[in-house]
Amino acid sequence: MMLSSFLLVASSLAGYTNVSAIAMFLIKAMSYLMPVALVFFILGSFFRLIRGQT
Repeated sequence: MMLSSFLLVASSLAGYTNVSAIAMFLIKAMSYLMPVALVFFILGSFFRLIRGQT
């Protein structure tokens, strides 16, 4: 996966002192992105249902 390799590179560049900070930032970004992705998924499924019915 692209994300895991990026994580490895970022952790090796930052050193092991900033790994927890990077992890916290990623968790915060995920918590912000997850509802947006969920909304887009729900909207996409609704549009697919509507398109299938017509």
